[in-house]
Amino acid sequence: MARTIPYALRVLEHRFHHGAQLQTGIKRPKFLEFEDAGGILPAHTVGMWLSGRQRLSLGKLGYDVYAGNGPSIQTTDPTVPNTGVLDPGIQGAFSRSVTVGGNLSLSVSPLDDALTFGVHGLTTEVKDTAALSNVTRVIVLGAWATYLTDKWR
Repeated sequence: MARTIPYALRVLEHRFHHGAQLQTGIKRPKFLEFEDAGGILPAHTVGMWLSGRQRLSLGKLGYDVYAGNGPSIQTTDPTVPNTGVLDPGIQGAFSRSVTVGGNLSLSVSPLDDALTFGVHGLTTEVKDTAALSNVTRVIVLGAWATYLTDKWR
């Protein structure tokens, strides 16, 4: 099934993807804005996403794997540098590149799955439509941890 998917990359993006009323802050940081709002990081693709959870003796193992159209920078004037906007490739892959990424997490059972550790990664190529075309290889790797519970006393 092909559809627009948010990258399972950052906890903020994955848990609070849309809507300021659902986020922990009023506004997301400018560099985390979506592509069409001036964001500098790829946040969406059109492709396939495999997601699942498996119960283990230690806790719950979660995974997300995805592949889709690579983003591009669409320049407003191909002869003038720095006039581009990041395009996630929703209408099709202009750049013919592929975005591949994933997320692996472990929710710890003794804490009612409230404590979760994870790692994530993404790689893609971003090409532009400038007269002298540029290609940027994007590799994002990271680790994260969350403690989410509603059992406060």
